[in-house]
Amino acid sequence: MITKNLFDENDMRSRRERLFYIVYVLALFSGAVEKTYLQEFIPVIITEGINQLFKILLILLVALALLSRRWRKSELVLLGTLSALLFAVSFGKNTRMLKCFLLLIACNQLDFKKILKIYITVISFIIGLAALLSGTGAITMQTFERGGGIRYALGFVHPNNVGAASFALVCSILCLGKIKEMRGRYLISIAITAAAYLISDSNTAVAMTALVIAAIFAWERLLARAAEGKSLWRTAAAALVILFVLVAGLFFLIWRDPNLLIRISPGLGTLRSRFVTAQYYIEMIGSSFFGRRFDDYVNERMILDNGYVWIYLQHGIIFTVVFFAAQILYIRELLRKGEMELLIICTAYLIYALLENPMHQLFFNPFLIHMGIVFYEAADRHLAAKRSQSPGT
Repeated sequence: MITKNLFDENDMRSRRERLFYIVYVLALFSGAVEKTYLQEFIPVIITEGINQLFKILLILLVALALLSRRWRKSELVLLGTLSALLFAVSFGKNTRMLKCFLLLIACNQLDFKKILKIYITVISFIIGLAALLSGTGAITMQTFERGGGIRYALGFVHPNNVGAASFALVCSILCLGKIKEMRGRYLISIAITAAAYLISDSNTAVAMTALVIAAIFAWERLLARAAEGKSLWRTAAAALVILFVLVAGLFFLIWRDPNLLIRISPGLGTLRSRFVTAQYYIEMIGSSFFGRRFDDYVNERMILDNGYVWIYLQHGIIFTVVFFAAQILYIRELLRKGEMELLIICTAYLIYALLENPMHQLFFNPFLIHMGIVFYEAADRHLAAKRSQSPGT
């Protein structure tokens, strides 16, 4: 070890934990200001003051995190390298990934369920406040027309942001644990999803949320059957057969008629246009090692929605490789720990990010914090294993 605790370890950890929750709430508020029209209601001096306070407390939090852990040399080298990379790719550009990374440095030994409770409380309050203010005309209520219907943004910049927030809220509720009974958890999740669909008409959000609800429900039913001593082979085999038939049938129909999907749903035509738009941005901005600053909104029909392309163009090739490596390691750890609910949610976020840019922002993704917690647990486990194998221990 090349660093030592300068103060009482338990005291430092307690202070860091309390400060983390404060900084996290401020980070969520900053995200709300960016993705809603709340800045029309809250005076600029207050929002700017909160942003400055967030930056100061974030620096203090990182300092406490560095002092409250006994770091190995290899960990410090890795931390220094990643920090240098994040500062390099964020200089003069969007800093949301840098802020997220700095928060991850300080998430060692935190209670993730407590973080989810904070997230659910804050996001619910923000959604309710934005809806109330936009409904009364205090802030802008954006509306869009699609298929003869009206999409309401409820004080958010775009209706898709309402869908993304509802998706994050449902995932947090499902992951948090039972609310009195398992059935209540699903009823609340379905109610949130239905409300988001009726208000925002966000097809992507509804589809991804429904997928998560169905997958977690299926997994918990399998666990329940296993606990009752019933064989899972018949259930798993039936599910695989049904899935195979559906996928094979879909591919056969698409092979017979390549334009079938677009004719079935106009939304899938929009889905295709998002990938076309992403290709346009790649050709326009070009590849680079450290990314380039650019405007991801050319006009109403040329908005970059692909989160991975945004990262690739904004932060460059090197960071993109590191980002995907971190995602792979995170998934591996979830598999090792058998945390299937979190694995389902993580997979859903990875798919969702193909279609929506902000899904790797802290405001829409509280599970980024869990990634940092898992990495610290893996590092501590690796260190404990090395100590147990060392002679004389």
